[in-house]
Amino acid sequence: ILRGPEAFRTAVFEPFVSAFPDLHVAVAGVVEQGDDVVVRWTATGTHTGPGLGLTASGRPINVRGMTWIRFADGKFVEGWDCWNVREMFESLK
Repeated sequence: ILRGPEAFRTAVFEPFVSAFPDLHVAVAGVVEQGDDVVVRWTATGTHTGPGLGLTASGRPINVRGMTWIRFADGKFVEGWDCWNVREMFESLK
């Protein structure tokens, strides 16, 4: 469990952007109900950097997923991601 923007930045964002410097995330759809927002997205990029603890493979990724975000008092307070991380790592070997 990550808590706070700095934890997310160092544990997820920076390693991912380091591994995929050309990372592009496209929003495919958004559903909102009250304080909950669900976003469908697609991430593409080329594995050319050192992040994620793998030697750069030069292989492309095309990953689809969903993120559920809960807001309270206008602030992001919780979030959950659903995507096939294992499949992505297997495709980079």
